[in-house]
Amino acid sequence: MHNKILAFVLCLLTFAALPAMARQTVPIVNIDNTPVVSAEAKKLSAAQVLQAIKAAVISQGWTVSNVADGVVTASILVRQKHTVIVDIIYDADKYSIHYKDSVNMKYLKNSGGDEVIHPFYNKWVATLNDAIRLELSKL
Repeated sequence: MHNKILAFVLCLLTFAALPAMARQTVPIVNIDNTPVVSAEAKKLSAAQVLQAIKAAVISQGWTVSNVADGVVTASILVRQKHTVIVDIIYDADKYSIHYKDSVNMKYLKNSGGDEVIHPFYNKWVATLNDAIRLELSKL
């Protein structure tokens, strides 16, 4: 009987720890120098690339918070408690998506200089990247 109770308690502790283990931080993945690829591989202007980026940002529920020469700052608020802010650096030939800031995403720069964050950050940015590529392919 004692062994069954001990096994049951160990099972409960294991299942209680699973959500915490699933949410461990991961290295931030910045997307660098992605080539601008349009329909039929035609050359686009920087203004057209900006148009595609803005359309993709909006289509994914992100907000454009600032547009400067060659840089778009975009943010997303998820479930009213998680915020991610990225800079999208672009020109007529390529674009990059870089982490800028976040709220409640477990961001940490460790002693080795590596930046880590909640794993959903990389998923959200990858989805944004896919949306940008899709919008570019429509031009």
